[in-house]
Amino acid sequence: MLHGSCEKGKYSILEGSDNENNCHDCMIGKFSLVLGGKSLSVCKECPKGRYRNSNMDPGKECELCENGKYSNNSAYECKLCKAGMYNNGDNNYDHIGCKFCPAGKYSNLVGNDNFNKCINCPLGKFSNIIGSNISTNCINCVRGKYNNILGSKSKFDCKNCPDGKYRKFEAGLSINDCIDCSPGYYSMKYKYKCSEC
Repeated sequence: MLHGSCEKGKYSILEGSDNENNCHDCMIGKFSLVLGGKSLSVCKECPKGRYRNSNMDPGKECELCENGKYSNNSAYECKLCKAGMYNNGDNNYDHIGCKFCPAGKYSNLVGNDNFNKCINCPLGKFSNIIGSNISTNCINCVRGKYNNILGSKSKFDCKNCPDGKYRKFEAGLSINDCIDCSPGYYSMKYKYKCSEC
């Protein structure tokens, strides 16, 4: 320690003190790059997206949150992104919050650090929910329809079985799941059953 001066990350409220025992660390969630700090005001808040806990040097800038985590001002820890969300990046603004998984996808894990961890709704299903955190938000296409689009976000992606074919179960995966009507039967309006000619 310099004579009469506190190190970076510390401050003293005693004027002219050269005793390092009179220097106090900045509180967690704060830091100081000022040498010889003479008041608590030299300790600045960690900006959003960064943090400092009691094991970190208060004389250095606060550390960036890890991918999949975020923080507010004066954070001493970063919080995990909630299920249905994610974040990543090398800048503060990448960690001030989390992004939602888009419609057609879901994630039931916390702390997702990548868009690719948002899972596509399977074939035969769709979801228009942004930030979905559960697979059951992927809704089956109704009987008489199929959906061959992975990660579908609209019920309009569920296509009708063609005329002369039907599907009596939900969640058809492709046109191959539509079955030909038996001879003497047809389907036009309701594609989940065939009617007698």
